[in-house]
Amino acid sequence: MDIAHPPVKPWSKTNKDFLQELIDTGKVDIGRSADTNYIDRVRAKYFRDRDEHNFRRNFRNYARSCELEDRLSGAR
Repeated sequence: MDIAHPPVKPWSKTNKDFLQELIDTGKVDIGRSADTNYIDRVRAKYFRDRDEHNFRRNFRNYARSCELEDRLSGAR
């Protein structure tokens, strides 16, 4: 029997754009996606309305997608 994981509320385009703006201005380091304390501090400072567990998942997914995009664009 599979264990049902709680649903993840996906980020809106606005949330993704805001996170990308924070990354571009150097306020958030997307490379620290393994550090849960850092992710929690980012959530507390910039995304207070987001659930802690949900934010961690979305932050890590966004970090992975950015990393993948960078690798693919470098391979061309």
